[in-house]
Amino acid sequence: MNRGGDATYWMSNNSKSQRWSIGYWTPKTPTQSSNIKTGRKFQIRSKLGGRKVLYFNENIGVGQYRFRSRTAKNDKREWFVYDKSTRSIRLAADKKYAISLRRGKMSRGDMVLTKYAGSHSSVYYDSKKQMLYNGKVRLCADIWFMRDLERQKVVYWDCHGKPNQRWSLSYYSKKAVKKTTPVVRAHSAKKIMNPKWKSGFTWFLRYLKATNTRLYTLASMQIGKNERLTYWRRYWLRTKKSTNYK
Repeated sequence: MNRGGDATYWMSNNSKSQRWSIGYWTPKTPTQSSNIKTGRKFQIRSKLGGRKVLYFNENIGVGQYRFRSRTAKNDKREWFVYDKSTRSIRLAADKKYAISLRRGKMSRGDMVLTKYAGSHSSVYYDSKKQMLYNGKVRLCADIWFMRDLERQKVVYWDCHGKPNQRWSLSYYSKKAVKKTTPVVRAHSAKKIMNPKWKSGFTWFLRYLKATNTRLYTLASMQIGKNERLTYWRRYWLRTKKSTNYK
């Protein structure tokens, strides 16, 4: 028996070449486990190279918004929370809206944000396979054509486990706010003399700016280090004579 041979109808003789078996196709659907922390905001990030996040974009009618992928901007369109009682992923800014399958679709189709729609909005996340899929139609969140581009469409598609169907959850955490230098107001000698400003030239520029001195523009030019010292010494001597720091 040669590979790639033609199959034809022939008289029945009960030989091995006339025996067949039926192999059923089983999609690589992840297990029904939703390992998502409840009550915490999170972003859904793609495992493709760009690490883009899932966000809802244009309105496609009947209160439905299509999902796309983009570089994270940390606005309300890309933050979600998990509702354990309904097994749905809700929008953190308005929990009436959930990730759902597009209305009228019971197979492959757009992934949309709309008001909670029962089983159409049931979502499972398998943390081992890192796959996000709809519980009603058993289709996985898929970046269209595996293109890691800005505003690329995200759809529900047959589960195959390739990188464009793998997602991770990035939970929200409060970052420490960096301390900034206080704003200098005009003629505020105490703040101008702040010892935290280590650079003398920086101190001098702040003084000129605070006192609305015309020399500020000249002194703040992009010049070399030696020339900066020259400007600093020259204008410091002129300014020191007519300035009272008490």
